[in-house]
Amino acid sequence: MRCHARGMTRAALIPIAFALCWTPTGATSQATAALDPCTLITKAEVEAATKMTVAAGVKSQVANLAICEFADPKAPATKIATLNVLVGAKPADAKGAFDLAKSNAASVEAVAGVGDQAYWDKYLRILRATKGRYQIDLTVDSSAGGLDAAKTIVTKAASRLPTS
Repeated sequence: MRCHARGMTRAALIPIAFALCWTPTGATSQATAALDPCTLITKAEVEAATKMTVAAGVKSQVANLAICEFADPKAPATKIATLNVLVGAKPADAKGAFDLAKSNAASVEAVAGVGDQAYWDKYLRILRATKGRYQIDLTVDSSAGGLDAAKTIVTKAASRLPTS
């Protein structure tokens, strides 16, 4: 698959490309449809972690990728935090997507204590983690607190993922 998107790096496109190219089973696509990523983290929790005011989370979905975006209420095109949750049929699916993204990352800093495995890409400002059959990506705006804010948000989101 060839992707051409202005302003997006190859590593940023990986979760989207994986979601579009991977054909989920009926059970996985139903699980993704049932997963509301905006219930995994609240507006107040994003504001506390980033020390910024954000608008309520806006949910969207592409194949087996559930997305919740928290925008700047004064400049809605500016996303303060974007939570992506890739739903796999089994843990190996999440691990495969994670490993692919990691191998293409510009910067990899291992992060302990977040999900099953995690890393921070300081150039893309993405904290990527797996937990069971889920891959969680959190992208934070350059003024939104960096790794510490991302760890707080992803740790809370991962703790609220369904266990099945």
